[in-house]
Amino acid sequence: MTTEINYQTALEWLKNHYKGVPGIWEQFDQNTACESLADTAVDLNLTSYDDIPVLDLMCIMADSRM
Repeated sequence: MTTEINYQTALEWLKNHYKGVPGIWEQFDQNTACESLADTAVDLNLTSYDDIPVLDLMCIMADSRM
């Protein structure tokens, strides 16, 4: 999946990536996760969110926990 890296595409990717996890967005702040995901992808010079390292994604979600 190659896509433009921005808040909106990060939101779509996160919703798709976690679609099978019930109540995920009741435990995590979606806005914070989207901003962090997009920023991390830009910082790592990625062209796809699928290439985000698992540890980075885990840190993003931990940081967005409410």
